[in-house]
Amino acid sequence: MGRKEARFCIKTTHPELIDLLREFEGQNILEIYNQIAPKMIPYSPVRVVETALGRLEIASKIPMPDEKTTPGSHTHFLPDHIMTERTMPAGMEIPNHYLAGAIFYPHPEET
Repeated sequence: MGRKEARFCIKTTHPELIDLLREFEGQNILEIYNQIAPKMIPYSPVRVVETALGRLEIASKIPMPDEKTTPGSHTHFLPDHIMTERTMPAGMEIPNHYLAGAIFYPHPEET
């Protein structure tokens, strides 16, 4: 995705999903999203987000398009969100009093 602030990964042991992911390896996610996303949803793979501060694994079920998102940790890996190129969704900006923490964990290439 070409993002500096985080890396988004999929973790799975399903051979069919692994084959699907390998088929599209190295391609731009926005160009292949409509081909790959509907095929991934039934597997509901663990989504992994890695940053300089830590790693999150989200194992909640990915809802089908006609279902509601489950309460708790979940991801919104949607083209509209990705295309904004924002670090955080609108309305979820990091509060100013948290920004001091970023000083202690700068991007390795910027130190």
